Amino acid sequence: MHAVDAFPIREGDVVCFVGGGGKTSLLYGCGEALAAVGRRVLSTTTTRVEVPSAEQCNAWAWDHDEARLLARIPSLLGASRHVAAARRGEYTDRFVGVSDEFVSRAIASRLVDVVLVEGDGARHRHLKAPKDGEPATPSATTLYVPIAGMDVVGQPLTDEFVHRAELAASLAGVPIGTILDPTIVAAIFLHPHGLCGKAPAAARVVPFLSFCEGAAATAAAHSIGGAALRSGGGRIRRVLLGTANDQTARVVLER
Repeated sequence: MHAVDAFPIREGDVVCFVGGGGKTSLLYGCGEALAAVGRRVLSTTTTRVEVPSAEQCNAWAWDHDEARLLARIPSLLGASRHVAAARRGEYTDRFVGVSDEFVSRAIASRLVDVVLVEGDGARHRHLKAPKDGEPATPSATTLYVPIAGMDVVGQPLTDEFVHRAELAASLAGVPIGTILDPTIVAAIFLHPHGLCGKAPAAARVVPFLSFCEGAAATAAAHSIGGAALRSGGGRIRRVLLGTANDQTARVVLER
């Protein structure tokens, strides 16, 4: 099942993707899938990311001025139903995060049907502990998607495999270098100060456990997904297990 259908992503949604484990591929892949069924989709970011490749999104714009940027979206939509837009940094060739107001105006103005937002960075690691102020989740978010890669299970809790390893170790209450098992990954991922714990109060929360390849990773995902469904006061009612890079949800766990 495609992740768009498994979440599901609905018309009017602002979807914020956070964490690590194929987040950017998941975002742009969902954008392309939504566009293929006629939705007008804006992909953007509240952090710093690379500009999209032609395969990810072939119609994009950047500008220092958000009012001008917003005004360019209709012309972009003339070329493609999936467009990307963000601020251009003064000294960078990367997308720079847009404001909360930009996201709210984009969805409220009905310029687009869905807004997809990359809400943090993970330095290409597949598990992270968010620092204070992270993720940069728009206030208009209706669907919040925390992501973790199951290929970290069996690896040591170090900066090589976990973004902000010291903070993650503190959340889990284990020493740096401890081998990551499903219980430790769940403790980091589901902690009140972890990614799942930082979900906006009004948003639907659907974690995506990625890199579920092989029996061990799939078993770990089932364990962590089950813990997610039991945690958070019942807010998490669905967890997707699959591969973010191809936007496939192989298993949907539900309460």
